[in-house]
Amino acid sequence: MMSPVTSIAVCLGEKYRCFAGRASRSEYWWFSLLAWLVCGYVLHTFPFRSLSATFCIVAVLAFAPPWLAATARRLHDIDRSGWWQAPALLILLLSILLLSRGGLLLALGAVLGLGVLLPACWHLSRPGSRGTNRFGEEPLV
Repeated sequence: MMSPVTSIAVCLGEKYRCFAGRASRSEYWWFSLLAWLVCGYVLHTFPFRSLSATFCIVAVLAFAPPWLAATARRLHDIDRSGWWQAPALLILLLSILLLSRGGLLLALGAVLGLGVLLPACWHLSRPGSRGTNRFGEEPLV
């Protein structure tokens, strides 16, 4: 099992934009926790209608490449293509747009968002395939 510090160092360091290979569950989930916390804090703290919106956008975009790469590597570990995240991301963006509206669109956005997040979390939490698969060797940690 990879420690939180090692996981974050790997994802923000040597594998910042590495979409090849495989990522263990601990590598993915420790880094995802940090990314969710940072992005949530930044989006909650800084209003978009001010100059600090630039900081907000830069902070979120700084986490986008390693997060997408870590997700692709995690999908590789369960023998799925990293492209599986593309439709999920599009549906999540649509749900965020719907959540910003009121009434029935808000409910539809919530249902769409949960309909994507729950299965995605289940898939990303599954144990990786044993041994070598088409994406490389099994992660050691």
